[in-house]
Amino acid sequence: MKFWKRPFSAGVLRAVYGYCLCKYLRFRYGNGTHIFLTRGKTGEIYLYFRFLNTFLKENGIKNYILIGDCKNLSAVKALYPNITGRCIETSERVGLALQTAYCLFGGENLRMELSLMWDVDLPVNRCAVRLTNRFTFIDSYYWFLFHLDRRKASVTPAQFRSLDPKLKKTLEGKGYIRGKTVILSPYSCFVRPISPLFWRLLGKDLEKRGYKIFVMLDEKAEENCLGFPGVFFPYRDSAAVLEFAGHFIGLRSGFCDIISGVKCNKVILYPTLPEEFDGSVHRADIDYCGLAAMELADTRTVTECVVPFARNVTDWRPETEDFPMRMKEDRLLIEAILDKFPKAKKN
Repeated sequence: MKFWKRPFSAGVLRAVYGYCLCKYLRFRYGNGTHIFLTRGKTGEIYLYFRFLNTFLKENGIKNYILIGDCKNLSAVKALYPNITGRCIETSERVGLALQTAYCLFGGENLRMELSLMWDVDLPVNRCAVRLTNRFTFIDSYYWFLFHLDRRKASVTPAQFRSLDPKLKKTLEGKGYIRGKTVILSPYSCFVRPISPLFWRLLGKDLEKRGYKIFVMLDEKAEENCLGFPGVFFPYRDSAAVLEFAGHFIGLRSGFCDIISGVKCNKVILYPTLPEEFDGSVHRADIDYCGLAAMELADTRTVTECVVPFARNVTDWRPETEDFPMRMKEDRLLIEAILDKFPKAKKN
């Protein structure tokens, strides 16, 4: 009895707490307020906002709020000025309580929408659906979250800051060389880190070809152990920064979704999948989350590579301990990437 009673009781209490939060939010912002619970990572919220405006228009929703525990919620929302609802960043505890209330009381009763299709059980096994060859991550927004006709639905493009003289001067002052700068992005919450040695070798080879190298990271939370200068910039500046730099190489992350349409040379690295894949876990592979597969990026500006030694964050398989084989794989991948980077001409 105690085995199931405690988790069940905790879940019910969490749902009741979430229900009370909904009541408070409507008291605070108006009884007719529609609640959009925005939980998830940066890329998931970015894609959610691409479809949100169409959903609002089709359902006649004018009074709404966005509330969630995504730490970059406000920064991503800044890319969509046409989404005018109040944005409330909250704790994981509050986000989970609202999500549990949705599961118990129903979204229609609470006038609440979720941002992730995997957060509530349905009669349809959606984890099985996403194992099909024709299903990609972007399809979950069309089919399950917003119920949109892909042939007719329109998406709202993000709005970035243009390269103005002030930003250009800032970039040049930091050492950026227009069209000859490569920004490395070695961190992702969806892919286990690749050996720093790989990034160092890649960066050194690119330097020999005449490129300036920077590492994109949040120095407050991520360690720069690659030997190249670190950079960090707001999402709204990312298009201008990358188009000025000219080149980007990174592990598949939510930031890749944000810059998918940016006109620069992009190389995106994906993990391998185990032979016996469990569809109930998160996928970050090229077939499911590929920018080209989701029709987010122009194939002329993006190169997508599966890295043999990269692992999904939920992948239980250990990395190879065969160091000579690992070095051989590193070198083959680096050479494949370098093919996309001709020697930079000297000014």
